[in-house]
Amino acid sequence: AHAVGADALNYHGSMTLYNYYYNQKLAEIMLDNLGEKLKLPKIRVWKRSDLTVLRCPQVPSILVETAFLMHPDDNWYLLQSEHQKEFAEAMMNGIVNYFLSF
Repeated sequence: AHAVGADALNYHGSMTLYNYYYNQKLAEIMLDNLGEKLKLPKIRVWKRSDLTVLRCPQVPSILVETAFLMHPDDNWYLLQSEHQKEFAEAMMNGIVNYFLSF
């Protein structure tokens, strides 16, 4: 779902997206955890108010783009079961770190 004219092969790494300012901290912590655990580039934390899945959350909510299927290195990473576990652990640690930050 890249923008028209975007070079999808140049998107490489992880990013997090959020809608409301109170979820920005969760998005930042999550991206830091992904970067530490996975050693993939951290693309950015991105405020997006146009994503339906983030529109009316009742709990802290973000969208995590762990890696990109179109990028050959990311795709390889996503297909390896040991790296899938690393993605899950990084996200679990991000959630824990978020709630411990209060």
